[in-house]
Amino acid sequence: MLACKEEFVAASHAKALKWLGSMIDRSHSLTTLLEVVYPSGVIQTLCEILHASGISRSPGGRISKGGRDLGLYAVFALAAFVQPDAKCWSPLQSFPVLTLARDDVLPIDSSSLRDVKHLYKLRVKVHSEVGSQLLSSGVSELIALLGDEVNERVRDKQSNGGETDGEDDAGEEDADQFTICCILKILMHACRSSAPLSRKLAVTKIVFRKRRDTDIFTILQWGITYGGLHQIEQYFATELLSVILRRGVLAKRQIWRCAQTLFPLLQGANDTALLSALSTFFAEVIETCNIDASALGGDGDPSSLEPQDAELWGLVVRGALPQRSSDAIFRLFSSNTLGEDGTSSKAQMLTSYNIRAQGLLDSGVVFLLRVASKAAAQSRSSGDGEAANRSEEMKMFMSVFEHDHVWGVFDGMLANGGADLLSPWGLFCFLKLLRIVREMQCNESQMEVAVNEHLLLHLVNLLELKHIEYLFHWPEVVGGGSNAVKALVHATVKVLGIPFAHSVSEELLVDTQEILYDAKCVQKLLGVLRFVFSTKELHLEASVLELPISFLSRLVTSSTHFGSQFVEADGMLVIKECGMLESSCSPSLIIDTLLIVSQLARSSQTNYECILRAGLLSEFYELVQHPEAMVRAKTLNCLGNLCRHSTTFYQHFTMPLESGKPDTILSGIIRGLSDSDNYVRRFACFAIGNVAFHNGDLYDALRPAIPYLVQNLHNDEDKTRSNAGGALGNLVRNSDILCGDLCRHQAPWELFELAMTETSTPSRRIVLFSLGNLCVYPECFTFLTEAEPQFVQELEHLYDEVVADEVSRRNIRRILAKIEALEGQDE
Repeated sequence: MLACKEEFVAASHAKALKWLGSMIDRSHSLTTLLEVVYPSGVIQTLCEILHASGISRSPGGRISKGGRDLGLYAVFALAAFVQPDAKCWSPLQSFPVLTLARDDVLPIDSSSLRDVKHLYKLRVKVHSEVGSQLLSSGVSELIALLGDEVNERVRDKQSNGGETDGEDDAGEEDADQFTICCILKILMHACRSSAPLSRKLAVTKIVFRKRRDTDIFTILQWGITYGGLHQIEQYFATELLSVILRRGVLAKRQIWRCAQTLFPLLQGANDTALLSALSTFFAEVIETCNIDASALGGDGDPSSLEPQDAELWGLVVRGALPQRSSDAIFRLFSSNTLGEDGTSSKAQMLTSYNIRAQGLLDSGVVFLLRVASKAAAQSRSSGDGEAANRSEEMKMFMSVFEHDHVWGVFDGMLANGGADLLSPWGLFCFLKLLRIVREMQCNESQMEVAVNEHLLLHLVNLLELKHIEYLFHWPEVVGGGSNAVKALVHATVKVLGIPFAHSVSEELLVDTQEILYDAKCVQKLLGVLRFVFSTKELHLEASVLELPISFLSRLVTSSTHFGSQFVEADGMLVIKECGMLESSCSPSLIIDTLLIVSQLARSSQTNYECILRAGLLSEFYELVQHPEAMVRAKTLNCLGNLCRHSTTFYQHFTMPLESGKPDTILSGIIRGLSDSDNYVRRFACFAIGNVAFHNGDLYDALRPAIPYLVQNLHNDEDKTRSNAGGALGNLVRNSDILCGDLCRHQAPWELFELAMTETSTPSRRIVLFSLGNLCVYPECFTFLTEAEPQFVQELEHLYDEVVADEVSRRNIRRILAKIEALEGQDE
């Protein structure tokens, strides 16, 4: 019927359009209705009717009442397609971060997931169709109708001394149904889906206020300047401008004029939605538009701008953040005046197809990120260095965060879950902003104190399992899923780890550790990792582990309290379940994991049981053969620490890992003694020393190690020589069964030679102590005196030389006492 051009049918077009718009708005099965209606060609017909309604326009731009009414009804119907009222749809699903602030947030069920994915596809189809059809016909008349409505609104307002008549009597709360708002919705959503439409919109001219070359930007600027737009209309107008900005189709002069019009709004606005849209616009200008003097036109001179324009110029060109602009952003972050119902209804009003990918607070965070990036570029372009030589723009930006109330606003924002206006993407951007600010001021105790007081607990709580699970199930098309979990965990860990990676005071570091301990950060992070690897989508994606494990290793190695939490939370089983010590993992992940295990082993014998229970022996064996030398070295260090306190692991080190094969942990350690890498040899010597320390049960299995230990006494590195000397001494600590092998490989003589020539004091002390162990046994002492008849005299001479080293002197006295005891036995 709408497509029919017969006069008797065309007279009913207006009623048909009204009925179509009402049916869409009031449908209780809207999704089904749209699926049936949109492919029928009705959108094309609506655009053609919109175009045809303008035929009655006079050369001066006037339109007949019938044509105007027909155009308006087509607008209402199109607006119902691009952004249905959606009263029949379920309430908006809460953003994941709200789960931390409220206990009544319902989990996402599979039907909700299907609905979101289905509606998302439907929205894309409808918006693309509207954009395509408007491009063919109707866009000029749409702009002309917008001009008519804005002009009439301003004229009525001026004639009534600032008050308006007509549809304005309905009040601001109904403004989203007004003609102007409907047109702006159509254009915004259509331009988002169609780059060609954005380009056409930028060059389309209409007659407006008797001028024939007016574009949509002039209409919007005029309407905003003279109060012709309600707040919700200002929101959609600003969002439309931002969409077109992203397309890169506007001249710098146009962009500057739009910015001049919107800048006073930014500095004075209080409405959450409007502040959000304005933040988006200016973030886009700062990031992509590269405004320069050509934007001022002619001989424009930035230095001669009026004060407000000069502020705007500094912001968009150099990233100089004025006080009033930062105040506006923090009004956005602290905007809780709507209450829960108001916030929900506002969000619903701005949402298309009941789908939200972004929250209203996101744009404020992005704005600050873009300002920081622009300000930092000034430092780079001027060749300035860090801190003292930071650009004036960056100093302005950082000064914002010197005020305690700023951190209080952030505190409140996270405490109430962003009032359900902070999306996963917005939260990620906030964490990125926080990291930038903290890293630039990490030496400022005032800021770190503020972070600890206001934010640290909230940051740890982001790792709550209920939040992570909700985010994982949040639809991927709107910013959730496995990638979102990975991004959030990494971003959170980066912020939490800053005090451990930078030079902060000991007092602040302890304060940070106490908060992390009380908040059970270790347990929460382990819970996240366990969840991540229990999901099919993230299984075997080891890259998600690297940053969290690196942070956990910093915590565990910084305090035994974190080590205890790690053990209590079954951290060793998490290591096994997630395969963190598999040789296929990245070397950095393996090393950080080994640091944790090594620290647990070194700190307490009580941790041995949980390490053993994790069943990692086969992994250890594979790692001592890893192609990366650092991995081999850290593995050997860890194995040495597993024997630091007791013999718990002794029997396991000599057990074949596979039946029928001779491979054992101990054989891998012994191979490390002849490794091509010095660092590996050092820790192999260390491990052998501990394996031989507590008893002589493994002495027989350690025979093959003797020649390699003797070779390492000649190593270039003193710590390797020291470890080798200590290990040789431990081979006779518990019995004499290896004395023959030691003498056959010249071990007593090599130790004596090293003691006499060693330049490293710590190494000399250990070698002398080991020499004392050998001198307990006649076989070793006899070997020494036969090799060097002046053995005792040489030791006495050394005693006189090392007057300043009391430990070495004490060890020499010990040797002489052992010799005296042997001689006494002979007598």
